[in-house]
Amino acid sequence: LVLFGGFLVNAYATGIPVLEALRPLSVFSWTAEHRPLAGSWDWAPVVALSGVVAVLLTAGVVVFERRDIGITAGSGPVRLPSLPAGTGGPLRRQLADRLGGALAWGLGIGLYAFIIAMSADAFADAVGTTPQFQELIDTLFPGIEISEPVGVVQLVFFVFGALILSLAAAGMIGDWAGDEGDGRLDMVLAAPISRFRWAIGSGLGVLLAIALVSGLIGASIALGVLSQGGDAGSVAGATVALALFGAAVGGVGLLVGGLFGTRFAGLVAGGLAVTWFLLDLLGPLLDLPEWVVTLSLNGHLGRPLLGEYDPAGIAASALLAVGGLVIGAWGWTRRDVRS
Repeated sequence: LVLFGGFLVNAYATGIPVLEALRPLSVFSWTAEHRPLAGSWDWAPVVALSGVVAVLLTAGVVVFERRDIGITAGSGPVRLPSLPAGTGGPLRRQLADRLGGALAWGLGIGLYAFIIAMSADAFADAVGTTPQFQELIDTLFPGIEISEPVGVVQLVFFVFGALILSLAAAGMIGDWAGDEGDGRLDMVLAAPISRFRWAIGSGLGVLLAIALVSGLIGASIALGVLSQGGDAGSVAGATVALALFGAAVGGVGLLVGGLFGTRFAGLVAGGLAVTWFLLDLLGPLLDLPEWVVTLSLNGHLGRPLLGEYDPAGIAASALLAVGGLVIGAWGWTRRDVRS
């Protein structure tokens, strides 16, 4: 969040008062004039940044040391052993495990979407000064009104935001797969719980975490659009469409993990997300057969921020999410020693 947010604040702060106020907090703004490859040197902020690193490292060591049980025993009673927070079934535990990552992804991507929405007026003004650019947008993206904040967000953010969300979903699948890869699942399944119930519950936990990321993105878009005086009525539908797309990527990972083992579940989900994106982006430019290009789910997202939905894409996303969850859970039962 610090890395991504700091970069965006520094890159998009011009003309946006709230971001200009935050710019001094971004380390990218500190070192903006230090560009050695271009022959520009500014060592003072580099030295200052090194000092910040040293202070944070020292503080981290001190805080870590304070967690030692000997230190704790000297300052108060030692807590009795207890179950960690978030236990209470595979769904609750998986959602608790994915919560931190979901919040980080949602806030990071949401900040990007918020900044795009906040810069809608500046973007429209810049396009208005170049009629050729306006004609190009009208030709390539007919029906998108860039004078409206939702139009700018749909044009500049939505497709790339869907890619980042799908990569977040693949990362969560990789974390989910770590239960088996790191040996934790052996302890979980030693309890009286079936593999099918665990797979359904833990899979739902991952899908709900993906939905949380989408919800944070949608809230950020709505906040940015409303702050620009735009109509945020279509944001709710766009959030659902985005959540279904992310869930589709997650469903593919759950299916692979259940049928073929969790080792490559996250890798396959992430590879499929990137493949879909590249097919939709480069397929027409490379003159690939139309049936190949249509395999990309990205090409069936529609333009939900403008109220335009692709029923085929929505149905396919829901099918991949639900089908991947159920078939993957069935695959887990086939691995049971009793089978």
